[in-house]
Amino acid sequence: HKRNILPDQMKVEQKLIQTEEKLEILKQQEKQSNDPNIHIFSPHLLFEKSTKTLKYNGETIKLTRQQQQLLVAFCNAPENTCSINDLCNLVWKGCTVEENTIQQAISRLNITLKPLGLYIQYEFKDSYKLMFIEN
Repeated sequence: HKRNILPDQMKVEQKLIQTEEKLEILKQQEKQSNDPNIHIFSPHLLFEKSTKTLKYNGETIKLTRQQQQLLVAFCNAPENTCSINDLCNLVWKGCTVEENTIQQAISRLNITLKPLGLYIQYEFKDSYKLMFIEN
């Protein structure tokens, strides 16, 4: 009674292809991680600061101009934390804005970011922090 080795062989080949794909992603990440213009949140999620492009699994996520500016501010900030004052200066260019306006802008951005595993959280002392949450 001969055993059919074809299914096993196919499994091995599929695994090999998956491993090669992962390796290619890691090579791209390594190249990008040396680029200060690219902020990598996960193997699937990165943000190019110069073009203000958020990519998830290679697809561009649509962001408003204000959302792009907010994301740039957080990506450039130490520990991805911005004070309300920082946000006023970086996003609203020093204009006087109500704290409520900032909260609403961040809330709208969170609606886009949450499914991708990102979240902007209010921190103590009037600041916000951009965080990556593993799904």
